[in-house]
Amino acid sequence: IGQLETSNEDLKMFGCAVSHDLKSPLITIRGFVGMLKKDMAKGNTERIQADMQRISDAAVKMEQLLEDLLALSRVGRFTNPSEEVPFSDLVREAVEMVGGDLEARGVAIEIAPELPPLFADPPRLETILRNLIENAAKYAGEEAQIRIQVDRNTDAIIFRVIDNGPGIPIEESQHVFESFYRLDDSLSRVTSGAGLGLAICQGLVRAHGGDIWVEPRENGACIAFSIPIIENPLVEFEREVEQ
Repeated sequence: IGQLETSNEDLKMFGCAVSHDLKSPLITIRGFVGMLKKDMAKGNTERIQADMQRISDAAVKMEQLLEDLLALSRVGRFTNPSEEVPFSDLVREAVEMVGGDLEARGVAIEIAPELPPLFADPPRLETILRNLIENAAKYAGEEAQIRIQVDRNTDAIIFRVIDNGPGIPIEESQHVFESFYRLDDSLSRVTSGAGLGLAICQGLVRAHGGDIWVEPRENGACIAFSIPIIENPLVEFEREVEQ
């Protein structure tokens, strides 16, 4: 009963957060549609263009929020069986997906050589990487740098995405993985995003049987996540099917 009450409370909070975040761009669109009508009546071409841009920006924001919510709802549901993944290829794909944004912000990215292969769901792993890279880019310093590092222990492969920004306060290190939680906007180079990226990453990492956490650093921030090493993937896959 206690778990059900907690789940219902979380669902209620989630619904309130979704309603709040979707209402903001809707109010913006409605307001600027009204202004657009007035400016069109006056023939104010410059204001018309500005109104249309604000409406377009709000629509893009809403679309991104809906996509994030859909991704969050799918967390933990694997659409593909795990397979051997050349991790270096996935990193390159993730970087290419956000390459235009990184270039526009002048973000330099350094990728560790000889990244190991591992067994995982490729689309989900690419989503984890893309979200972490995008998040790091938001908080990287003026001469923005992101590093992707990898270590291996006896049980898992550990990946780290490191930026040279102001870092994550220790008291907020656990909260950053909560849905709709955002650090102080003054720490970020951009203010876009609904605060769902790290929540999605946490769900996808845990669905792989791994973990994700903030590693304390003197300079910058580091998000690390682990993916378990599967010695016999066929046996593990059969076990998942049976469950």
